[in-house]
Amino acid sequence: MGPSGAGKTTLLDTLSQRKRVGTVDGEFLLDGKNLAIDFSRSTGFRIITLLELEPLADALIGEPGVGLTVEERKRVTIGVELAAKPEALLFLDEPTSGLDSTGALSIVRFLKKLADEEGLAVLCTIHQPSAILFEDFDDVLLLTTGGEEVYFGPIGDNGSTIIEYFERNGARKAAGDANPAEYILETIRRAPGTRSWAEIWEDSTEAKAVVDEIESINGSRRAILNSEHHQDRTLEYAMSLSAQTLEVTKRVWLNYWRDASYGYSKMFSNLSMALLCGVLFINSGTTIQELQSRTFGVYAIVHVSQMILTGVQPKFLEFRTLYETRERNSRIYSSTAFITAMILVEIPYAVLGSLVFFFPWWYMEGLPRSSGSAGYAFFLVVLYEIWMPHVAMWIAAMCKDMTVMSVVNPFVFVVSNGFAGIFVQYAQLPEFYRRWLFWVNPQTWLVKGLVSTALHDLRIHCARDEWVTFRPPGGQTCGEYAGGWVEHAFGRIENLAAREECRYCRYKVGDEFLETLGMKYSTHWRDLGIFSAYIFSNIFLVYVLYYLFREVRWRRVFAGVWNKNNNKQD
Repeated sequence: MGPSGAGKTTLLDTLSQRKRVGTVDGEFLLDGKNLAIDFSRSTGFRIITLLELEPLADALIGEPGVGLTVEERKRVTIGVELAAKPEALLFLDEPTSGLDSTGALSIVRFLKKLADEEGLAVLCTIHQPSAILFEDFDDVLLLTTGGEEVYFGPIGDNGSTIIEYFERNGARKAAGDANPAEYILETIRRAPGTRSWAEIWEDSTEAKAVVDEIESINGSRRAILNSEHHQDRTLEYAMSLSAQTLEVTKRVWLNYWRDASYGYSKMFSNLSMALLCGVLFINSGTTIQELQSRTFGVYAIVHVSQMILTGVQPKFLEFRTLYETRERNSRIYSSTAFITAMILVEIPYAVLGSLVFFFPWWYMEGLPRSSGSAGYAFFLVVLYEIWMPHVAMWIAAMCKDMTVMSVVNPFVFVVSNGFAGIFVQYAQLPEFYRRWLFWVNPQTWLVKGLVSTALHDLRIHCARDEWVTFRPPGGQTCGEYAGGWVEHAFGRIENLAAREECRYCRYKVGDEFLETLGMKYSTHWRDLGIFSAYIFSNIFLVYVLYYLFREVRWRRVFAGVWNKNNNKQD
């Protein structure tokens, strides 16, 4: 306890190992031993019953003002900490703030119940409690402005012990009906004489008794810990990674299921884009112009990505914020379980989105209906729908918030869409980009596979204005004059027997047009395989980028390197 600015929250965060900024010096001991790897989860069973939340077990948390009350939210927050199965300590930062007197009393008495019935040590900060609340605590660590310690010990009945300490050391006598907490906070604002309360405490017999007690506890605990029967706990988390992943996946799936707007918006995005493409390129013909339209109709699938990405990222950010602000510090589950759950839950939505998108898009455009071609295309669309959320996630993993994502997203869209070989054909790309960017672009392989399947063996019929006309030499037919050349080149002559005007069409089948785009139907399974590999590489990117941007404390890393170099120089 202490006034504002005394460092109560900072001390609590530091003791609970949740401070992720700055440098911490000193020694942490629990039971006379350095903190184990599982300390964060051993601080933090019948939780629903213990919290007296049975009537609300299936209720939605809701938003502030809608859903659970402030007190009920506090209980749920405590429950989350208890879910980590704490064995040593439960840290709470101002658990009664924002509550009325009844709610505050309920929370404090619940904490006392935890301590008395469950044997769990509870360490919390509290700001100016009422006399009734103050009496429910056993001991108090009193801090003054600047974080100096002015008292650490028992409170006593109605604050008698701590009040007696301050009166004995020069404080004014407390009124009989005074609130002990208010009296103490008022007292430590000014020193009783030339010495501060921190100096008085440092020289007091109570302070020496605290140090002696700590040394005694540490000595007895070390003897137990050093015995041959003692085994260290080495598990950082209470559950295995597979169990963590299963439970987090269930929770994320439940959230997705309850948030019907997310699923509806994803299906609507797929359906609206499919219908738009289907209407614009409906029953595309086989002229050269319509061949290009057919190509763009197939290529239009890449524009679904923008809508999918902007839908997935807010979800990822929502769960990332929840994990980082509450559950990572308590070691409830690992970031690997969190990311894996997000990836797995997106798969059913991807498959359903593929079904909604594929049939209007493929069949309205009049693309090949054979089972082999349509099945291949559908499988590639499913892979694409699975791939898109991964892109959204690795962007979200390295970005601080939606503002930064809104800057990164357009860059990813432009690069992936513009260098896929349709807007700018491979042969027309600048040499620098042609050498590498075209080949490392995942959408290059998606477009190659889909376009080559859509145009394979498609017989081309040039429109009248697409013919190239010429006259054969006298006495020769078009076939006699140019037939041999056409056999070894693209295109065909429409009227081989004509002697007056020969009509030449630049392409005979869609495969010839594909070659001008740098595509071949013979490699369509290779294209699918390469695109599949990008799914796994993107998943890898999500894990790696999240670790580098959200897990590694780079300031501490650089500080450690800097100090190491300075020590070498010394």
